[in-house]
Amino acid sequence: ERLTKSWFDRLSTCVFEGDFSCCTRTSGPAACNKQQLVAPVLSLYAQILRQRNAPHVKALAADMIAKRDKYFPPTFSYCHNGQSQERELFGKRAAAMEERCRLHRAGSKDLEVDIWLRTTSSAPSLEDL
Repeated sequence: ERLTKSWFDRLSTCVFEGDFSCCTRTSGPAACNKQQLVAPVLSLYAQILRQRNAPHVKALAADMIAKRDKYFPPTFSYCHNGQSQERELFGKRAAAMEERCRLHRAGSKDLEVDIWLRTTSSAPSLEDL
């Protein structure tokens, strides 16, 4: 099936709006799947940004940029053992990634986005950006 705008509009592409199994556990480790996905999702976003003008990526890239906080929630409600607290998820990392990719496209050699993402085992802190 061909990817059309109407087909794309029906897709649920905002992964972090979904329910994660770690949020429903009442015991066990306190690891949060959402937090563990930050670095891999930013890596995928960097790839999309690098190809943002390609015909097959253009609509998705534009949508992700326009709805950044929906795709990359700055915070989330962390639930464990019946307790809930607001925690940082992406913070300003998606906007920082957009800026890194923009500078990389402009020819800045000191910004090695791929190396930075590959060596980041967990979500980078804002100081790393």
